[in-house]
Amino acid sequence: MYAQQLNIIRYFGTLIFLFVVFSLDAQSTYKAVIIEKETNTPLADAFIVLNNNADFTTSDSSGYFHFVIPEHTKELNLQISTLTCRHSITATLYKNVMDTIQIICAPLCLNEVTITYNDPKKIVLNAVKNIPQNYFDTSFAVKAFYRHYQNINGNYTNLTEAQSTILFRISKKRKTLAADEAIAIQSIRRSDTYNLPDEFYGDDYKDMLYQNPVYHLFTGSLNPEKVEDMQFYMSPLSNDSVWVIYYTVKNYSSENHGISEFNPNDFYGEADETGTYIIDKNTLAFLSIERKTLRNKKYDYPKYNNFLYPDLNYTGEFIDGYLLVTYEHENGKYYPKQILHSYTNEFFASITYERAYRISDFFEWFAVKPTNTISKETEQKFYDYRSIHESSAKYYPEQWILPIAEFHLIQGSEILIHLEKERFLELQFHDNAKK
Repeated sequence: MYAQQLNIIRYFGTLIFLFVVFSLDAQSTYKAVIIEKETNTPLADAFIVLNNNADFTTSDSSGYFHFVIPEHTKELNLQISTLTCRHSITATLYKNVMDTIQIICAPLCLNEVTITYNDPKKIVLNAVKNIPQNYFDTSFAVKAFYRHYQNINGNYTNLTEAQSTILFRISKKRKTLAADEAIAIQSIRRSDTYNLPDEFYGDDYKDMLYQNPVYHLFTGSLNPEKVEDMQFYMSPLSNDSVWVIYYTVKNYSSENHGISEFNPNDFYGEADETGTYIIDKNTLAFLSIERKTLRNKKYDYPKYNNFLYPDLNYTGEFIDGYLLVTYEHENGKYYPKQILHSYTNEFFASITYERAYRISDFFEWFAVKPTNTISKETEQKFYDYRSIHESSAKYYPEQWILPIAEFHLIQGSEILIHLEKERFLELQFHDNAKK
């Protein structure tokens, strides 16, 4: 049974590469309106799936929907579903042209049957309610591998990798669990760095851990206060073991895209969010939480809240983001096993509004089994830690496997070519190690 769950999680993981390619390559937007042919009226709240679950969205009250796709795409495979019909359509993409899709969704006359309806919203809310029972509710530690790298104006750079221990200090807050994570770095290695202007990012490692919705419920995509604004759809991928539930929410997203102390309410309207929850049927535990976020192009940043401090020479604009968090079962409880997070921002000169940078950040984190045993040396490193950039940890070559481990958000061969454009990575690691 658990193997089936993992297969589903791996299935969604294969979609990561397609999503990130959308972020880095030139893009087009397919726009369409769905019309009910017999009544000639817009078809609202239709559920549209692109290219066999590569992406999905819903139509608005006017029947309108759109997808962001690679620029040279010629055809799209769309599955359009409502309560009364389901259609598979091949759409042809014409640049700057609004497509009109006409379908017939006639009322269905059915024999009387008894149907048990599984409300996906109630399933999600019950899974949120069960978080204190399903996840580690006392403090624990995990050893974890951390990686951060960037794509700046088309070039991969600024690689940081760390062998670390995370202490999840668990408390109960507002009838759920909350974690105050402490970080200890045992060994670190860095490529040559490309310095960026001004200050936009805080502590990258700490921020990545905040993306875990189970332990940061009210700032993440499980926020129960926002559930009423979300639309939920049961996926046909659900089976005897798991619920697979899609969700969409307009004009609201928990994607902080690198902004410290990010409050989603301060950026209402900036982006739309879609995602997928995989929930174990027996325990109602979240096995996987996936989130995709896309900027609303018509959104204007209010109150100058996108300037880069302290110099105010640049403004930042969000493009898109991706998050995947998976959980593993150990001793009757679940713990975070994997966090993959990426986002893209563009930066413009404040005076001329010329684009200076397009930067994509990628974070990869993998944990081993939880433990309650922490060495004295590791315990001291929790107190010494300020940020990953200021870590006093050193590079110990014997603790690392070369060549560099597999990349999980992007195909690694291209990244390594960029990172070693000037010189071998091993030389960079040695030269950038703290003495």
